[in-house]
Amino acid sequence: MDYTINEEKAKRSFIIMDNFFQKNNDLKVANIILPSSIKRGSMEHCKYLFYSCMLNYGMKSKVLHENLQLFYEENPGLFNPRYVLDIYEHNLCKLADLLRSKIHVRYPNQSAKNWINLSKIILNKYNGNFDEIFINKQTYSEYQAAIFELDGFGQKTGGLLLRMLIDEGFIKPIDGIAEIPIDRHDIDLCIWLDVINGLTAEEIKKNKKIIGTLSKIWVNVSNEFKISPSITDQYLWIIGSKFCSKYQCNICPLNSLCLNKRCDCE
Repeated sequence: MDYTINEEKAKRSFIIMDNFFQKNNDLKVANIILPSSIKRGSMEHCKYLFYSCMLNYGMKSKVLHENLQLFYEENPGLFNPRYVLDIYEHNLCKLADLLRSKIHVRYPNQSAKNWINLSKIILNKYNGNFDEIFINKQTYSEYQAAIFELDGFGQKTGGLLLRMLIDEGFIKPIDGIAEIPIDRHDIDLCIWLDVINGLTAEEIKKNKKIIGTLSKIWVNVSNEFKISPSITDQYLWIIGSKFCSKYQCNICPLNSLCLNKRCDCE
């Protein structure tokens, strides 16, 4: 597989994004907005992060979290592993219907399976206590391995959960954030910015090693400029959601570096 990686172009892109977003504070992404009944920093907050991040694929984040807030207020028991298993372990279709009708997830059957399997693991392996997952963990890789053992958490959803847990102070790896989640939009951006050359997006998606390399490039650049990789992750998300997905190439801060201008920008 013949391809090249250009970290210098990632650095140039980062500098432009950081300058742009530092001047436009209104575009920065806030943390997940919690339901009003959840106290930030509480164990309910922690549980909410686990279940919500597990669903973070196949739909727009803003829509997902708006729906989730209402869903929690109406169904707080569904964020309790024991309640989930007592009511829905043998009624998967009913849970899938709830997730479809209330949250509008794209894959309700798989989401329901993941919801139940996560509840099983937390109850059976961790005595129903989410914070037991963090015991005797110190490094990012140790926390990551524990999260990736849970059904429903892969590179994207698991990476997002780790970022949220760190940002909210639930875990504090001694080596900081070692990776950021790379989704299909990030892969496209890496190609368009010539950070990676010689592979299609589909080829990259199938190669965990390359995805890991791209992730670490953005972490390295962030650390070089003493910016949290979590912030860089947010920058990339905004570029993809605010500009790329809406064909706003003519006002995108990365326009001069992008190889894929999809609108009539001239």
